[in-house]
Amino acid sequence: MKSKLEKYWHFAFIAAAFAVSLYLRIVRPWKAVFRWTTLLGGNDPWYYYRLIINCIHNFPHRIWFDAFTHYPYGTYTHFGPFLVYTSAIASILAGARTPDQVRTVIAFIPAIGGTLLAIPAYLLAKEVFDKKTGALAAFLVVIVPGQLLARSLLGFNDHHVWETFWMTLSLALYARSLNVWKGGETMENLKSKKVIAPIIAGLAFGGYLDTWAPGFILAPIITLFVFLLYVGYKWFEKNNAAIAGAVMFATAGLIYLPFAFKYPGFSTVYYSPFQLMVVLGFALVLVAFYAIDLLFKKRGLQEQYVPLAIAVTFLAIAGLAFAINPSFVHDLLSIVGVIHPKGGALTVAEIQPFFSMGGQFSLIPAWLNFGVTFFFSIPGYLCLLYWIYREKKETYLLMLVWATIMFIALCGQNRFAYYFGAVTAILSASFLVFLLKAYVRYYSEGLNTRLYAVTALWVLALIIIRINANLFPYALAIALPAAIDGMLNLNREVELNLVEVISGLNSKKQSLAAITLVALVASSLFLITPTLGESYIQSQYAGGINYQWYHALTWMRNNTPYKSFYDKFFYELYKPGYVKHPKPYPYPHPTYGIMSWWDYGHWIEAIAHRMPIANPFQQGIGNKYNNVPGAAPFFTAFNESYANSIAKKLNVKFVISDVEMATGKFYAMAVWAEGSLVKAGMTYFSGIGYLYQYNGRVGLALNPEQVPLGAKIFSTIQLPSENYFRTMEARFHIMDGCGLKHYRMIYESKPVSKNSMMGLEELIYRSLFDNYYASKLGMPKVNITTTGFVKIFEFVKGAKIVGNASSKYVTIECTVKTNQGRSFIYVQKCKVKNGHYEFIVPYAQETKWPVKPSPYIIKSGNVEKKITLSDKDVEQGKTIVVNFT
Repeated sequence: MKSKLEKYWHFAFIAAAFAVSLYLRIVRPWKAVFRWTTLLGGNDPWYYYRLIINCIHNFPHRIWFDAFTHYPYGTYTHFGPFLVYTSAIASILAGARTPDQVRTVIAFIPAIGGTLLAIPAYLLAKEVFDKKTGALAAFLVVIVPGQLLARSLLGFNDHHVWETFWMTLSLALYARSLNVWKGGETMENLKSKKVIAPIIAGLAFGGYLDTWAPGFILAPIITLFVFLLYVGYKWFEKNNAAIAGAVMFATAGLIYLPFAFKYPGFSTVYYSPFQLMVVLGFALVLVAFYAIDLLFKKRGLQEQYVPLAIAVTFLAIAGLAFAINPSFVHDLLSIVGVIHPKGGALTVAEIQPFFSMGGQFSLIPAWLNFGVTFFFSIPGYLCLLYWIYREKKETYLLMLVWATIMFIALCGQNRFAYYFGAVTAILSASFLVFLLKAYVRYYSEGLNTRLYAVTALWVLALIIIRINANLFPYALAIALPAAIDGMLNLNREVELNLVEVISGLNSKKQSLAAITLVALVASSLFLITPTLGESYIQSQYAGGINYQWYHALTWMRNNTPYKSFYDKFFYELYKPGYVKHPKPYPYPHPTYGIMSWWDYGHWIEAIAHRMPIANPFQQGIGNKYNNVPGAAPFFTAFNESYANSIAKKLNVKFVISDVEMATGKFYAMAVWAEGSLVKAGMTYFSGIGYLYQYNGRVGLALNPEQVPLGAKIFSTIQLPSENYFRTMEARFHIMDGCGLKHYRMIYESKPVSKNSMMGLEELIYRSLFDNYYASKLGMPKVNITTTGFVKIFEFVKGAKIVGNASSKYVTIECTVKTNQGRSFIYVQKCKVKNGHYEFIVPYAQETKWPVKPSPYIIKSGNVEKKITLSDKDVEQGKTIVVNFT
């Protein structure tokens, strides 16, 4: 019984990890996902859904070129085959037939991935450290909060959690190969059953590549590790690592091979021959490492020159590759670009620098993304350095290289927090086990005073964070001496024998054993409790698209032109288009584009079955500084004619705006348009406003001195300038399209809540417009109220109304009533030139759309005339003559 317990006890930890993970990832977010329909999280999961449902329709084939997005060009898709086929097969086996049923099935896949991550975390920690560390790492990795949790919650069916799974598993199995091959001759290992170990590692690496094409980065990471082994030739066994890595890479190349030619040419992100050449190329590099070392040994040359010979050979090969194909080397080096994103890319939340809040260094992101595991992993990293120095163990160095590179990536882009979550889980587990061994040593050696002291510190720290998690820094400061004491008074050979401590409860050492158990529990809870608490809070925030957007896009699918064509074309497999878009894709039927911000492109495609100009692949965004047509220059255009030129070039038929584009997200459009955060701020904003609460009311101060005494500032807001109100986005959403000649509102969703921050911002923007800018811009004031969260406009030629008039000015206006029952005034004013006036107007009174205008009233002096138009009039640009003389 005892031997079985010693052999299988870790399964209890893994089972506990599974149970906690499924609770966090499925039970907690359940109500947020299964609502009026099955909601997928974020943006990319909706594009995966689009690929999956198309794959089910065409099984076993899938889309590799998508003509339905980045209109009018289409795009090659970089989403890998693993998740598409896993999801499609799961849906088919579950009998899912309808779109909602498919979404219901695939909603569970990320939660399964996040739960299964406990296995590779256990395996890697076990192979690098020991079984106890592995068991603890398995539990910690599933409770790490932040991006790792968010990207594995119910509904977030994206490849990110599977990236972490396959990379961690690949490293775990490679570490297993090193341990299995250790002490044996390389060629003997290749000829024995031991060769299976790196082959299995290669299968995992292949799974990583088939999940995420840039996963080839694992090959240079492992190659760097092997090179460092050769540098430390006096300490480490290196040749087994080289050949095991080569076998691993070659196997991965075979797994990747069926998908290696889906993209024409080389690419780091698309499924192209580039990845195959990288993994096979680095396999040859590792073989070269081995061959050089072998040559030195046979010739009796000094071994210390092997690293230099390897480095020179590697540089020579790299130079030759550059001479033959410079673009290949450039693509390989471009992966380094993730460390320093620039320009508009800095507005994308997931690729901003990690340790930054408000432009200042901060550790708050570390707490939100990793809980206490981050702070335990720091001493764990330092211990790892010491253990490498003392024990010369190859797998320690592997862990160190991986942790270091992932930390560098994390600093560059916060998206890599989901990778680093696994790093923190393993390193913090290793450090906690290290501490627990220290306390058992105190117990076994009768170090009572030290044991009492550190126990008191841990218990006090634990009480503090249980009272208020915001006091964590103070609790950490209290607990730190206990941790340092454990580090300074232990070597790794000490065994963590809990049985000895527990049995002490029945001996003369009862009190000391009890105190020891308290120390063990308190130090463990200090790591686990706040981390699990943070995950518990975050796990309820799932789901993505809101009610207004979903129903607006459902309406668009059912009510805009060519519904039957789009519903059929949505499920087709497309012939590949052009890589660099010298001309539009040859669509088999008249088509049109939907202009909106890139955040919403996948929703437009997957739900509305329409073709977005811009999408979350950051395609179709465009800019002003190079005059590239796209969403950014369109929405930030200062005049309608410039916006129209973009709309015509991209064949835009409908424009979708939402309240976030008009307020909080506008800065992102401005940065992409101008290419600089500073220029965008100076061009479209006038400063910072301060929102405060005073006597139960909310107010806005234009500077801190205007805040009433005793008021509480709860937020800041960027104040729009006059230039902002000249933009198309402001005219669409703040002014409801008033005065635009070629755009008419055809649909409005339910309004944004007045109690939300977005609702408050809309009220502020409308109030600022009325008070400061309406008269300057010659526009009528707007109602200070929240309006539709989503608004859809149609781009039309506009009916031309012309005639003679003797007055100085002529005005035309109508009252527009939206499908939500809200009314606003549409008005234009033109100067009479040589007795002649001319208007171009977009609204039709006889219309199929649910937004209905009253008859136009045209005024010249004291004379008024009414006129009604049809959809045909405004769509075909008909000319109507209305004379006043």
